[in-house]
Amino acid sequence: MNKINNQDSNDKAKKKLALTFIAVLGVISFFSDFTHEGARSIYGQYLKVIGVSAFLISFTSGLGEFIGQALRIVTGIIADKTKKYWLMMIIGYGVNLLAIPLLGLVDNNIWYVAIILILLERVGKAIRSPAKSTLTSFTSDQIGAGKAFAINEALDQFGAFLGPMIVFLIVSNSGKSELSTYQICFGLLGIVAIMALVLLFIAKCKYPHPENFEKPKTNKGGIKGNKLFIIYMLAISFLALGFIDYPLVAYHFGKVNIIDVAYVPLLYSIAMGVDAIAALLFGYIFDKKGIIVITISTLISAFASPFIFLCNSWRTYFDTKKSLLSNKSKIKGRN
Repeated sequence: MNKINNQDSNDKAKKKLALTFIAVLGVISFFSDFTHEGARSIYGQYLKVIGVSAFLISFTSGLGEFIGQALRIVTGIIADKTKKYWLMMIIGYGVNLLAIPLLGLVDNNIWYVAIILILLERVGKAIRSPAKSTLTSFTSDQIGAGKAFAINEALDQFGAFLGPMIVFLIVSNSGKSELSTYQICFGLLGIVAIMALVLLFIAKCKYPHPENFEKPKTNKGGIKGNKLFIIYMLAISFLALGFIDYPLVAYHFGKVNIIDVAYVPLLYSIAMGVDAIAALLFGYIFDKKGIIVITISTLISAFASPFIFLCNSWRTYFDTKKSLLSNKSKIKGRN
């Protein structure tokens, strides 16, 4: 009986420790996303100000996302082979976050340096993401896979909400030139980046072996598991084909004057806030219902791109229709 009670007590203590660990990772993600999502909310307009063309902005965004995702195949294998998860986190976060304050030193004469730094920021994310996901997965046996990733994602996206919000407040209230304003934003985001890195070092010292949270597993994948994984990856590939990066969206909004450029980071901030709430909701449902949750969320998000890029066309259509109705009313009044 005592042995059972001791086991229950140990399980509860381990679960509590795992929950604390995932919360610490979440706070690191909070500071991290505060920094790089705050920066991403103004990439489009910032690149436009320093003389980068629409083609290069689109190319940089697409190449950055490709690097940030495709490179994970390599960094994921390295993480599995070396088991140096903390080292890859430190290197990845360092490159990912420190590239952002350096953008504040770029002007019109060296616009190409800004493109290099933005690509490096994505490289850093590719280095640290597999290691971060692995560390998060270690806690899934204790608190549930959906809940573990949901907590991390919610804190992650809360930072992604506040970062662009602070940037919006700076941009909308600054009396300086556009370039100077964006440089100030990058500098302030750099301070938050340092906070994330400091907390990362503390977490490494406090939790040197997070793999101990994981329970021993037997291999149940086999051929069937591999086939399901391939189908899943094909589905994710099609999803990625329809993905539009925000710098291009921001550039589009500014180009067609749908909204004032000062409100571009605010719009991004709201989107990240919705993401944070959705992460908690869908993460909880995932533990109950499984992969059907991904299907539902994909269907919901499928309408985003047409809505964004046809928005100006719809506005033109309704303005034209309104004008025609107004003219008809005037003609009837004359008659």
